[in-house]
Amino acid sequence: MATEIPASLEDRLTPFLDRGLLYALPNRWQIFQGTLEMTPFVLSPDVTSEESYRSHILANAVVRQPFLIRLIGLDHLSTGTGLSVKLSSICMHLMLTWHEGMPTYDLQIVQTHPGGLDALRRQIDGALNPQTAQDRRLRQQADRLFPNPAAYFALFTQAGGWIDRAAAFDYPSAAVESGTMPDEFYSLVSFLNHCLTLPKRPSNVGWPRVPAHLARLLSRRLRTQNTRTWLRAT
Repeated sequence: MATEIPASLEDRLTPFLDRGLLYALPNRWQIFQGTLEMTPFVLSPDVTSEESYRSHILANAVVRQPFLIRLIGLDHLSTGTGLSVKLSSICMHLMLTWHEGMPTYDLQIVQTHPGGLDALRRQIDGALNPQTAQDRRLRQQADRLFPNPAAYFALFTQAGGWIDRAAAFDYPSAAVESGTMPDEFYSLVSFLNHCLTLPKRPSNVGWPRVPAHLARLLSRRLRTQNTRTWLRAT
């Protein structure tokens, strides 16, 4: 259970390790604990800017999920590190989910893929000027969700925008972006660094106390005051 993460993932995380943004690599047990703690935050609307969506039933936080799953596939349901999500899936997720501030976590996942940021830019350019059936499907879904998709896409592609900042490793903190997510879950790097602070193996917790330890991690969001509701007026 405490096996180190695969070497292939270590290779993908090298850009962050080389720049000192990621201190070391947590093991699977540490990532499992961190994932339990983070998942309730990920499944809440705390990561999205709901006021940026159209005031329409099809843009409702619950109603839009089946449409996103149809386009993105089961990767849309991923709640772990995100490192197993396909590049095309995370790009579509970024294009069709309006985040609170700079979507630092997902951009860092994109950045772990060779040529990932360039692929994201091409996919956004395709939706802005649809040439293929897939481009048209993405643009149609964006039009259903956002009052002005082009303005949202420009946040990524404009000079000095999110893609350029990611390429320069210019990543803000949750506080700087006025995000509602805890800083340790706001980026992939901060999440993995947080995992490093968790017990390295179940024996460090004490086997009889493991269930209570995991339950406490899972219930963290319920014990905080920063909550929202999935359902909003449409």
